Amino acid sequence: MKLYFVRHASASDISASDAARKLTNEGCEEARVAGKALVKLGAKPARIFSSPLVRARQTAEILGTSKVRIFTFHRVRERDKAMPRVAEILAEMAEAAGRRGVYLLVENEGSCNVATCAEAAGLLKMVPSKWLGFNWDCLNGVGYKENPFPEAYSLIPKDRLGNVHIKGRSVLPGPNHMDWKAVFQALERDGYRGQIGLETHIKEDLIRNSHDSMREMIRLVEG
Repeated sequence: MKLYFVRHASASDISASDAARKLTNEGCEEARVAGKALVKLGAKPARIFSSPLVRARQTAEILGTSKVRIFTFHRVRERDKAMPRVAEILAEMAEAAGRRGVYLLVENEGSCNVATCAEAAGLLKMVPSKWLGFNWDCLNGVGYKENPFPEAYSLIPKDRLGNVHIKGRSVLPGPNHMDWKAVFQALERDGYRGQIGLETHIKEDLIRNSHDSMREMIRLVEG
């Protein structure tokens, strides 16, 4: 697995907010040059993830992505009261992205206002836009006592599922191991046609564990 990191190109200093700063003409050209450089390197990324900031989203568009992973702000104590405003912001972002043919995928993340599949399903119900989907990070709801499969998986609106993260700990032997063969079968049964990627997240001996995780994923697919 190869990872390519590309910083957003030059952006204007004049804007209503930092998040709304757009690429300058020079920045657009910088992004195109970066794209050509990636082509020369033979890079053919299966997925491109980008910050939802305007300048980052524009850079991602120039590089050819159709999906951008986003999060739902740092989790607050009175989360339920905050969610209507979160939904309002994401609805605006989704429509803006949709006008450019880009899907925004909310990831469930423990430190954010959407940490579980149940919370993701609630948000997607609040924002029915087809341009807002879900990036399922399988183990991120465990800290909230959510069982990833089959319980949590069953809550995901399958027509809004745009990407699946496999944590290394969930595919290798250990307390967080999941039955990924059953998950793959469920995804196929439910008509999933998106991507499935590895997010190792094992700090000890990261490279070896990444290779072991990928070999196990390939074995499951080919087996």
